[in-house]
Amino acid sequence: MSIDECLCELPGLLAGMLPHASDIGRLGDAELTELVRALGQAGSALQGCAAVAAAEVETRSRRELGSESLARKAGVKSGAELVQKLTGSSLGDAKKAVRVGVMLETAAEIAPEPEAGAGPGPRSIEALAALGGS
Repeated sequence: MSIDECLCELPGLLAGMLPHASDIGRLGDAELTELVRALGQAGSALQGCAAVAAAEVETRSRRELGSESLARKAGVKSGAELVQKLTGSSLGDAKKAVRVGVMLETAAEIAPEPEAGAGPGPRSIEALAALGGS
């Protein structure tokens, strides 16, 4: 399966893994708090990855690229506008995602490389997104 196929299936896979709204009310306290914790962690990882991708869209949409700019090819003026168009977010939220992505990329560049086999290290999207802040 190609990365494109995986990405196309991701929203459906995630939706299929989540409990239905009617099921949430039937969860016990421990299950409910675990669900909220797990969703928070998953959301942070997804937001971190989305932010880095938004920063890459901005990089590939630089004005000096002229007609080769990713944003121009999509009929918009900037990478942030393209992120807005793709995600349905506000322009302000798209700009914020780009800024956060640039910060995560910078943090990844200055963080030490993880040791081989050590699992997600300080340079992983998950580790960087877990740092918190806004």
